[in-house]
Amino acid sequence: MNINGFGELLEISKTGSFTAAAGNLGVSVAHVSRRIAALEARIGARLLIRSTRSVRLSDRGAQLMGYCERIQDFVDEAFEVIGTATTRIEGRLRIASLSGSVADKVVTPAMVEFARAYPEIEIEADFNPRAVDLRREGYDFAIRAGHLDDSDLIAKPLMNRHFIAAASPSYLSGQGIPQTPDDLKHHECILTHGKSWSFRNGDKTKSQAVSGRFKSNSGAAVLNACEAGLGIAYMASTGFGDQFETGALVPVLSRFWRTEKSVYMIYEDKRFLPERVRLAMAAIERQAKPVEQREVERLLKLADLSQ
Repeated sequence: MNINGFGELLEISKTGSFTAAAGNLGVSVAHVSRRIAALEARIGARLLIRSTRSVRLSDRGAQLMGYCERIQDFVDEAFEVIGTATTRIEGRLRIASLSGSVADKVVTPAMVEFARAYPEIEIEADFNPRAVDLRREGYDFAIRAGHLDDSDLIAKPLMNRHFIAAASPSYLSGQGIPQTPDDLKHHECILTHGKSWSFRNGDKTKSQAVSGRFKSNSGAAVLNACEAGLGIAYMASTGFGDQFETGALVPVLSRFWRTEKSVYMIYEDKRFLPERVRLAMAAIERQAKPVEQREVERLLKLADLSQ
């Protein structure tokens, strides 16, 4: 198998320059030019579009680049997998995770224990709601909620999320207790994103339009606003603390709470995962199981308290 030119094409794609690519590879510009010319001749297509100021991939070049990146990944993976058989678990681990209660109760505790168990591992955990590009941004895996759009990635279910509604006693005494999701049209709702909430309706899910004057993408801010009597909140059960036990909040609409399989570990479709990645993912899975079990038990108790 002859893949001469693939490495050169990768570097040119990254740097946009024959000169910079040659420097990164430690070869001459003439060497890079010969390899690219030979690759174009072999494929029978123009792979690069050159101008006086830059070099960019042609459509055919961009198509080939996806395969080049996969080949490079397999080569890197092969070295790492073979290397871990005789070396310690070490290196850098980069994780992207949604923020909020999943990060606080699952990912962070798991990574702290993982760091203690493997002192040679350097860990970088990026907590934000953005859907990252694993390959382009160099993440080993991600924890993400919602649907996966990229079919080249694997989505492994991590845990369910249980969405519950709640309000403060002062708000309910003044505004009344909603009996169905449709009643929310007459209530102040504390929003996180969008202007609708999805509730369970028998075996189906029903979307209910909601409105309110307080909106935040921070679970802590929503919780504070709810405790202050600004309206009804509807979010994952893990986002609530001991507010129900202390009486600061009251659960409502329990017949319509919904559960969804919405938190996944996202990683590239690789035949062999590096050992450090496999171990880190296993640590997060171990942490998630008891957290979800506690939430299920808690939900049963809250449903009895619901008004």
